[in-house]
Amino acid sequence: MPVYYTQEEIDERELDQALLGEFDELGTEFNYDADKNNVAYELKAKGWHDIEERDGDRSYPTTLFSAKTVSINCGDNSIDITIQAGCTSGYYEAANFDWFVNIKTCRKVDYYYETCDYDYNDLTADDVIRDDWYDNKGLSKIHAAHILRKIESIIDDLKKEAEIAFSMYCDEEMYCTFRAFNGEAGYNRTGKRLWQEVEEQKKKTA
Repeated sequence: MPVYYTQEEIDERELDQALLGEFDELGTEFNYDADKNNVAYELKAKGWHDIEERDGDRSYPTTLFSAKTVSINCGDNSIDITIQAGCTSGYYEAANFDWFVNIKTCRKVDYYYETCDYDYNDLTADDVIRDDWYDNKGLSKIHAAHILRKIESIIDDLKKEAEIAFSMYCDEEMYCTFRAFNGEAGYNRTGKRLWQEVEEQKKKTA
């Protein structure tokens, strides 16, 4: 989402003159809400629903505004894969769209249901086996790799829906070029928008 550059910044960094803009707090807030609402509208057409959650981060706060859950069975247990779309504010200015994944298992233990949440980035076959997702150690071990591939496939479909909607309403579309062990990452601008690539592919296969 927009960053406002001064003439001095443009001259010092040899940026495109078209980037020159005057910061307008009300206008920026209006654009932020409009872009977020437009993305939510696109996602709702694909079965997503509105939410309003905040992550509580004081430096880079994220507002989660849309979500979609896909449930699959794992023996007698169920797994909910939820992806949420959110806006994260920059430290001083601008903001970015991104998606976040939650994975939750639910199984009946005696007379109550036990749930367990997993971090998508750290989920491994060892978790499936250790927590006995299939209520049978042998089956959990045999099917661990299969169920993780199934979860990954669902997430790929959901995140593509989110990223196409983001692509339609963001000012700049970025892709990650590297991630460092300390959490830092590098990004570059895309040459063509994702939504344009999808539309071109549809025309080729029509």
